[in-house]
Amino acid sequence: MRTLTLLLALLSLAACNPGRHTSDRDLVILDASEIAFLLDEPGRVVLVDVRPREQYEAGHLPGAVHMPLPAMIAEDEQLAEARAIVVYGQGDGSRLAAAGAKKLMRLGYEDVAEFRGGVEAWDGPLVVGDDGSGQP
Repeated sequence: MRTLTLLLALLSLAACNPGRHTSDRDLVILDASEIAFLLDEPGRVVLVDVRPREQYEAGHLPGAVHMPLPAMIAEDEQLAEARAIVVYGQGDGSRLAAAGAKKLMRLGYEDVAEFRGGVEAWDGPLVVGDDGSGQP
């Protein structure tokens, strides 16, 4: 529980005001073990997959919502109950996750982090197809 509190505190430090310029220095970067820990703890962590729909349906993290950059809006009901938001993409070389995390921060969301490494770094099971948790 102490580790969860520390991770959530780090996420809070990355929060920014809407309209403020964000950069890579504003991002909290999490690895696969930290993501697995957050998902095992009680609380509302929302995983956001920013990859194209075809990649999302080919395999995404359990419970992730599909939200490409153009679909990101302020006050999205999929993120309304989020205590923390973790954005991920395909792998280390992808800049989509960082761009998505920064966009959500600019839209006013707090406690946003990037899962650097994304699907390629995830060693747990993947969900194939659209499990109903993503946007149409």
